Amino acid sequence: MKYKLFTILFLLSFSLNAQTHLVLSGGQATQTGGNLVVKNANFTVNGTFAASAGKVEITGAAVAASSKIGGTGTATFYNVEIDKSSNNAQLGGNITIANQLTLTNGNLDVSSNTCTIGSSGTITGATSAKYVKTSSTGTLAQTVAGSNVVFPVGNSAFNPMTLSNGGTSDVYHIRVTDDVLDGGTSGISETADVVDRTWLVTENVGGGSDLTMTAQWNVGEELSFVRNLAVLSHYTSSWDAPEFVGASGSNPYTVSRAGITSLSPFSVREGSILLSVAVLPSSSIESVGTQLVYTFTRSGNYTTGNVMVSFSVGGTAEFGTDYSQSGAATFNTTTGTVLIPNGVSSATVILTPTGDTDIEADETIVLTVTGGS
Repeated sequence: MKYKLFTILFLLSFSLNAQTHLVLSGGQATQTGGNLVVKNANFTVNGTFAASAGKVEITGAAVAASSKIGGTGTATFYNVEIDKSSNNAQLGGNITIANQLTLTNGNLDVSSNTCTIGSSGTITGATSAKYVKTSSTGTLAQTVAGSNVVFPVGNSAFNPMTLSNGGTSDVYHIRVTDDVLDGGTSGISETADVVDRTWLVTENVGGGSDLTMTAQWNVGEELSFVRNLAVLSHYTSSWDAPEFVGASGSNPYTVSRAGITSLSPFSVREGSILLSVAVLPSSSIESVGTQLVYTFTRSGNYTTGNVMVSFSVGGTAEFGTDYSQSGAATFNTTTGTVLIPNGVSSATVILTPTGDTDIEADETIVLTVTGGS
C-alpha cells in the first residue's frame, strides 16, 4: 500500500500528542512536498519512506530516545531539520538525506546507525553546540570528490574533519571517539603526547583515494601535548609519527595531512623532529690544525625545549690520538651526544686535529645523527 503525504495540516495530527509516535509499519509512503513536524515523538520507518521534496522537522524537548527518526526499513528524506528546544534527536535506523540536513538546535545522534547525505546534498548550521554526534558505532557518510567536504561530527564535543579527494570519488564514513588507543581500535588508552580523540574513517569502495584531511580539536582535549609539534597520525600496524607540522588556529585548533591513500584510525599527536648534521670546512690539514665545526640542527622553527642529540662516531681517525673535541655533552671513540638548548635550533661540536710528524694517509672523521630525546 502507498501513501502520499501532502500537507502540514494532515501531518500535525501525528505531532500534537507527546505519547503518539508516527510508525510506518510496512508498505510505502511518499513525501512530495510540505513540512512533516515530528514533535516529542519518534518517526519509525519499518517500510519504505521516499521523499522527492519537502522537509521532516524533529522538534520538542523530549530526550533523544523519544525523538528518533528511522527504523528497520528504507528511509530516504529530502530535507531534515533538527530543531530541538532541548535535548537531542537520534537515529533509530539508517537514513539517507538527499538534499539538506539543517542543524538548528540540538545534535543528531547517529547512535549505531548511518546518516548518509546524498551526493549533491549539504549540511548547514553545524557549530560547537549542534553537530552530528557519534556516540556509538554509527557514522556520518558523505561523497567526497575534489572539493572540501566538512564532516561536522563529534562525540562529547565538536571535532569535525574536512576531506578533499584528488583520487576517485567515493562515499566516506567518519565517526569520532573520545580517546586514543595504542592499538588503533584496541589496546590501552594513551595519556600523553596526543589529543584525546580518534577519527575512524572508512570508504564504500576500497582503493583509489588521494585524500587531504584536516582534523579539529579543542584545548581541553590535549593530553600533555606540545601543540607546535602537532601532526595528523595514521594507524597501520602502529601510529606513525611523520615530521611535525604544527597546529593552526586558536582554540579550536586544526592540523592537515595530504597524500592519504589508505584508511584506518587517525589521531593528532606529536610528530618527529628532523635532526641533521653538517660540517665546515669539509677537510683540514693536520699540521695547520684547522678546526672542523659540526653543526647539529633541529628542523623547522620549533625551538621549544631541550633536545639531546645522539650521534655515532666513525672514520679512520682515532679520537684522543688524531683529534680532540669540544662542545659535546659526551664523546668517545664510537658515540656522542650534544645538547640543543631551549630557544635555539642548533648546537656545535668542534673537532681539532692533533698534529704529529708521522707520514700517513688521509684520515676521516664521520659523525652521524642516530636519534634525539
